[in-house]
Amino acid sequence: MVDMLRKIPERVREEVLKRWLMGDTYRRISNRFGIGLATINQIKEQAKRKEPELEDLRDLNILLKKTNLSVYDAARGAKLTDRLNRIGVSSDDLESYIRLAEEFFAEKGQEPEEIVESATKLMKLERKIEKGYLEIVKDFEKKGSKITMQEARLKHLKKENLQLKNTLKDNNRKLESLESEINRTLAAKRQLKKIGLTKLSAYAKFIGEFESLEFDVEEVQNIAALKKTLIRMGISPERLEEFVKEKGPLDLQIPQLKRTRDALQNEKDELEAETIRLSNKTRALSQIDNIISDGAILVSCKKCGWPFLRIQLPTKERYTYMFRNRIRFSVKCANCGHQNLFYPEEVAALIGQIILPTGDPISFSLKIIEQV
Repeated sequence: MVDMLRKIPERVREEVLKRWLMGDTYRRISNRFGIGLATINQIKEQAKRKEPELEDLRDLNILLKKTNLSVYDAARGAKLTDRLNRIGVSSDDLESYIRLAEEFFAEKGQEPEEIVESATKLMKLERKIEKGYLEIVKDFEKKGSKITMQEARLKHLKKENLQLKNTLKDNNRKLESLESEINRTLAAKRQLKKIGLTKLSAYAKFIGEFESLEFDVEEVQNIAALKKTLIRMGISPERLEEFVKEKGPLDLQIPQLKRTRDALQNEKDELEAETIRLSNKTRALSQIDNIISDGAILVSCKKCGWPFLRIQLPTKERYTYMFRNRIRFSVKCANCGHQNLFYPEEVAALIGQIILPTGDPISFSLKIIEQV
């Protein structure tokens, strides 16, 4: 039997013992590991010689499994019971405490952790101010009453302050209105003094004559404004009649002026278009000169559009080799860091568009590359 036991690996023997401690029967362990019942018993007896309390441990595991508890739960329960015994709380008292706490929590709507935290803070407060709970509550009630009285007083003062502010605003508005009226009166006095009695008498006579002709002050102001407008236009009000006779009525002048304006606008548009064409030609010639003199072309970044990426142009043989083997030009954008890749035909097309926008750009670009 001992020889048979030695042939079983240590790992298997440990697993057999573990299964037995967890409550498995000899028969179930035998079916799982293919070991005889006598061998299983020998493994158990050998372990019991080292740990005599294995039978009690197995019984405890079986009991915990039936009650759906873990060893950790059992350890916590034992520890809690020990502490309750030390402080003199029996299991019956504990049940009453738990029931009372549950009713309190349900009434207050608070979690147990909050109650414990509050109790801890209260004990710290008692130690700090050297007063008991009831004394603290009384002091708090007295101070709370004083605070309520102060709040009521503050509310009354705020109301009085608001009334004073509104009164002050009304007085300021009245004062501003009075100051404005005084300033208008003083301005009128200065104006009358500046005009003088003679002119004032003439103005009064002038206004009277206008009123007799059924004119009002607003019409007089309009006539004065019209006179200023004619002067800004270079037309003398005294020569207005002569101007109309020379140029014709205004309703006939307007269509002619519109035709003149349209003709000038068309001429302006043509000049602007010609300016754009000349600018494009100048820019194209400048780019062609750069390509021929530097042997390079500036292209735009495919990601951010930065137009200053420099590509060195190869010889015709190198270009042909790159074209046939699909080798691309690689240039990194200094603005955004993007690595741009251009096929040879793309570069040739760009050169052709610069030099010969309406022709065959690739064939023409090959000629430029050959020169380079």
